[in-house]
Amino acid sequence: MEEKIYQLAQDCIQKCPAIILGSGASITHGIPSMENLAKNLCETVKIEDKDSQEQEAWMQIKASLENGEDLETVLENNEISTLLLEKIIYLTWKSINKKDSELFYKTVTEKADFSLGKLLSILFNSSCREVDIITTNYDRVAEYACNSENLLFQTTFNPGYISDWQGSSQMKNSYIYPQRAQVSRLVKIWKVHGSLDWFETKNERILGLPVFKLPSKKYELKPLIVTPGLNKYRKAFDEPFRAIISKADEVLESASAFICIGFGFRDHHIYSKLRQRCRTENIPVIVLAKKLTNEAKRFLLKEAGKQYLGIEESDEGCTVYADICRNGQNLSERKLWQLSDFVEEML
Repeated sequence: MEEKIYQLAQDCIQKCPAIILGSGASITHGIPSMENLAKNLCETVKIEDKDSQEQEAWMQIKASLENGEDLETVLENNEISTLLLEKIIYLTWKSINKKDSELFYKTVTEKADFSLGKLLSILFNSSCREVDIITTNYDRVAEYACNSENLLFQTTFNPGYISDWQGSSQMKNSYIYPQRAQVSRLVKIWKVHGSLDWFETKNERILGLPVFKLPSKKYELKPLIVTPGLNKYRKAFDEPFRAIISKADEVLESASAFICIGFGFRDHHIYSKLRQRCRTENIPVIVLAKKLTNEAKRFLLKEAGKQYLGIEESDEGCTVYADICRNGQNLSERKLWQLSDFVEEML
């Protein structure tokens, strides 16, 4: 059984898979989970006018979150004013940025372990010259992982301290260096929901900035992150998100295999693309998670074709799902759901 599972993993890796990162991929580095983010919002959102519609809307959202409903569902099911949305975006940025900054300085002062970086290096040991990462996360874990292995990466912004967004008309499949400059290895990171270091100025200039603390209000830098809920679908029509989502779609439609790390399959856009590819073309897909969501299990067991591998934590070690063990195979004292162990043991 283990030999067949190993072979499934190897078959996927040999096809230079696209990598899909969800919040679970960042939790191991101390980045807040969606549950922790929801808790933080409940504690920090303050409405000045206690008799306003904004206060009424927030109390309804807060009650749902405290009742255990997930953040994305709650925000999708409630109409949010512009003012309240700005507060949620700012406090979300502040909460995640705090932990991201700690990770940054930890990476600078000591050798941080980035299993994602090791996975990327393994992929580049083949004939693969480019690897695509599609992430719904705002944090810079993917970027730090590339740095840990001295890998060049691209996030659709020009290099530099003040990085202009390339714009949809200039975005190309190749790196922005002149064509005569050969890039041996390149990681393309498609951040479909934005990034902690992306901002919009008051004159609507889109910039990437090495900022770990928002400046005073007079500079009017607005974080470019898309919160869960209805706002996500509205912002999808604005730049830079529209162009980035379009490019991510191209990856989802052309990749020969996929590795999903900590991805809950609750992002309907990515989920629908994966489902279509894997169900109709039977391409290899690996899903690693501490706990596979119901959506992830439905995808694996009903929509992922025959070449799937899903691994989650169990009391004994881990549980593996594949077409040869659809009800799950327990592997004692193995933590293969963790990317670090998966890379070390399977690759």
